Amino acid sequence: MTESWTNRFLLPCPFKHLTGIDCPGCGFQRSLMALLKGNWAESRLYYPKAVPVLLLAVFFKKILN
Repeated sequence: MTESWTNRFLLPCPFKHLTGIDCPGCGFQRSLMALLKGNWAESRLYYPKAVPVLLLAVFFKKILN
């Protein structure tokens, strides 16, 4: 998986900075960026739950409004 200009927009992670290990938030951000680029398979590698989480967020947003 190559780095691109979109990865410059990811939020810095204090956990990763201190430990060198990606936290779930890091994976979700990278997964979202891969989705925005149209890379579904890459997105699933970063954080498999990203698509279901996003679909649930849209669903609940519609219900609550």
